[in-house]
Order: sequence, then structure tokens, then C-alpha cells
Amino acid sequence: MEWVVGRNPFVQSMMWGEGYDYAPQYTAMSGDIVGALPVGIQAHRNADAPYWPTENCHNWKEVWVHPVGRWIWLMRDLAGPAMLEGASKTPLQLRDIATGRTSNIAAGRFRTAVPQGEYELTAGSLKRRIVMLPGQSYSVDFDDVDFTLAGEKNASGVVTLRAVVTGTGHHTIALRTDNLPVEAAAREVDLKSAVPQTIEWQARPSPDAPWIAVAVPDRQISRCRELTGR
Repeated sequence: MEWVVGRNPFVQSMMWGEGYDYAPQYTAMSGDIVGALPVGIQAHRNADAPYWPTENCHNWKEVWVHPVGRWIWLMRDLAGPAMLEGASKTPLQLRDIATGRTSNIAAGRFRTAVPQGEYELTAGSLKRRIVMLPGQSYSVDFDDVDFTLAGEKNASGVVTLRAVVTGTGHHTIALRTDNLPVEAAAREVDLKSAVPQTIEWQARPSPDAPWIAVAVPDRQISRCRELTGR
């Protein structure tokens, strides 16, 4: 993307109307179009060097569809919305933590596009935080289990991790760690509605490296919680 808008050997944008020092492009009938891209910088014959002459001529400055299609494809991955889907027995509130803006989703199955960012999802008494990246898909389900993960280190260097789990039914919370040797990493809980349960793990990490802990409910990695420390 940087190459296209000017960070190239010619210090010139290939996109007309955007970037640094863009030049007219070759179009037989339509004229210059904002956002148009030519076929692109190529090598001249057998020379192993970029070739981008000043004259407005085909084929190097001829507007093509393919580069524009690839640009839109790339923008979708880097700056497009995330896709959120799942189910909730109660209406769901989605709050953007950075801006405070909220939106509501009706109860039942849902699928909606959401701008990238960190959000707090609330369904009745259940709350969950989720970071959504551009172009990615995320699944949430508030019908059965939710949990928070926190950690603290005492004066002797022992780290205690606590998962507070709420929901209904039988579930497994599995801990995946680096530099945090815990025993019985997977714990099972039987939940009753509105009665939270606390799971604890303890370990002594090496002081020479950071530690990482990832708690995964019911083998659903997309619903994990993460902690790091030193």
C-alpha cells in the first residue's frame, strides 16, 4: 500500500488523486478517475530494475481493473469491518470501549458487521470483552458460560491466576501457558444460573522471562482470555 501511494523508487503515487506527486494515467475515453490504478511499475525488457517513464502511455500507465480489485481486497483485510455472529437469549448491547458508543442487537441468532476495536458485550448479567480486528470473524454465545481472568504475584514470586466463571451447565476451562508451570491446567465446573465459581492456578515463573497465560473455555479458542506479566 505504501509503495502504491509513493514509497517507491520514483517517489510518485500510482493512484490518481491520492498520495504524493501522482501523474495522469492512460485512459482512452474516460479521463482521469480518482482512485484509479495503472497496470503498475514493471521492469523494462530484460533489465532487472523498476521502469516508470514520464510519458503517459500504455502499457505501464494504462488504467487496469486488476490492481484496483487487489487494492480493495487488501483494504478489506486491513481496514474493513469485523464480522460478529452468535446467539443470546436476551438483547445484546455492544459498547465501544474507546468511544463509549453503544449499539443494540436483538435476542436470538445474529450476524452483523462491526468496526474494528475493543468492545464490551453485555447480555443480561453476563459481560464479555472482545477485541475485533479488521476483516476477521468472531463468534460469541451467551447462552451457557462466560468468565473473567485475573492474575497477581506475591512477594515470593508466585503467580496466582483466578478465573471467575458464570453461566449454566458443565464446562471445562483449560489453561495454556508459557513460563508458567501449573498443575491440572484443565479444570471442570458445574454452573448454576447467577452463581459464579472461582478457579485458581498457582505457579512460579522464571524471573528471566515474561509469562503468558491463555484460558480457553470448552476448547473454543475464539472465546479465550489472555494475561501476561513478568
